[in-house]
Amino acid sequence: LELLEGLDIGEEAFETWLREQRGSFANRIETLANHDAPMMRINPGSPVSLVLVPPVVDDNPSAGVLAQTLQDMIGQSLAECSDIMIRDGRRGESEHAEHSLSLRTFGIGALSAPALRVTLSNDPDIRTIWSQTTQDAEPGPLDDRCEFILRHVNQAVSVTIDNFLKTSAAGVVDDRSAAAMLCFIGIQHFYKLGRRNFQIADEKFEQAYARHQSGVYLAWRAYLRTFLVAERLCDCRQTAIDESRQMIANARELEPNNSLVCAFAANVEIMMNRSYPAALELAKRSVHLNKANAIGWALLGIAQAHLGDPKAGFQNTQFACQIGGVTPYRFHLDGLNCIAGTLAGQLDDAVRAGETSHALSPTFPLAMRYLAVLYLQRGEAERSWTMVEQLQKTEPDFSYDKLADSSYPVAGLRLSLIHISE
Repeated sequence: LELLEGLDIGEEAFETWLREQRGSFANRIETLANHDAPMMRINPGSPVSLVLVPPVVDDNPSAGVLAQTLQDMIGQSLAECSDIMIRDGRRGESEHAEHSLSLRTFGIGALSAPALRVTLSNDPDIRTIWSQTTQDAEPGPLDDRCEFILRHVNQAVSVTIDNFLKTSAAGVVDDRSAAAMLCFIGIQHFYKLGRRNFQIADEKFEQAYARHQSGVYLAWRAYLRTFLVAERLCDCRQTAIDESRQMIANARELEPNNSLVCAFAANVEIMMNRSYPAALELAKRSVHLNKANAIGWALLGIAQAHLGDPKAGFQNTQFACQIGGVTPYRFHLDGLNCIAGTLAGQLDDAVRAGETSHALSPTFPLAMRYLAVLYLQRGEAERSWTMVEQLQKTEPDFSYDKLADSSYPVAGLRLSLIHISE
C-alpha cells in the first residue's frame, strides 16, 4: 500500500501489474519443478562419452592386466545400462571428450592382495571428480568372482552416472548421448519408487528409445512393469504383463548379449510368467556375460531357490548384495536376498536382509510383506503388526489373508511353508 501511495498509478492498474508478477513467478517455479537434474552447459554437438585412458601401474605386468580388466568391466556395465558411448584411448591418442576414466593400481606385497584406485575426471577442466581406493581384506585368487573388484566396478558405475547427469544434457544434440541422459534421469526416478516416479521413469525410457533405438531402453520399461505388478500400482495387471512380455522380447532381439537385458528378462519370467526354469537360464547367461551384474546374480539365486536349490540360491543373492555395494538398487538386492533366505530356512539372515532393504527404501513393499510374516514366525507379534500398519499406508487393503492368494506377489512365502497366522 505504501508503494501504491508513492506512485502515480491507479489501483486497477496496480492489481493488473501484481497479477502479471505472480504469473511470472508461477512460471519460474513450474520451470524449476520440471527440471529433472542439475545440468552444466557443454559444447554444442559434442557427444557425451566415457574415455578409458591408459592405467598407471607399477612394473608388474599382471597389475596392468588387472587395471585394464577393471576398466573394461566398468565400461561394459555402464554401456549396458544406457548405451552410452565408451571410447578406448589406451592404445594411443583419443579425441577430446567430456569425461575420462583413469585407473591406477598398486601391488602391495603379494599380487593376490593389490590395492586398486579408480579416478573419474572431467577432461575439459582436468579435474578429479571422484576417486576411490580399495584393497581386498581377504587375499585370494583374482578371478571373475573376486568380490572387492566387482564391488569396485558397481561403485564406479553409479558415481559415473551421477556425474554424467551433472555435466551433460543441456547442450546435447547427438541422439545417442541424449538417449543415455534420458535413461539416467529415468533410472533416478525409478529407484525412488511410487506411482509418480514410475510414470516419469517410463516416460524417460520411452523418450530415450525414440531418440536411439537401443534394446536396453525397452528392457528398462519391461523391468519397470514388474515393479508395477509387484507393488499393485498398475491400472490393468494383464496389460502390464502383456506389455512387459512384448518389450522384453523386442529388447532381447535387439541386444541378445547385453547382460542387463538378460537379467531384466529373467525378472519378467519370474514375475510375469512364473517360469523359473526360463529365468534360471537367462540369469545364468546374464552373469556369464558380465560377472559384475549384481541384479543378474540376485535373480539367479531366486530362480535356484524356487527350483529346489535354496542353499545355492541364498549364496548367490548374498553375493549380489556384497558386490552391489551402495548402488541405488541395493534395496532390491536385499529384498531378493530376504526371499532367498526365507526359502533356505535362514530366517534370521532373511530378517536382517529385509530390515536392510526396508531401511534403504522404507516404502518398498516386498521387504515389508516378508518382515510382517517373519516377525510373526519369530513370535514378535507387535513388530509384525507395526510392519503391517506401515504397509497399509501404501497398500490399504493389505491383510495377512492376502498372503494366501496365489495372485498376491509373495510366492516365496507360500513356497517356504511358513505357517501364517495372526
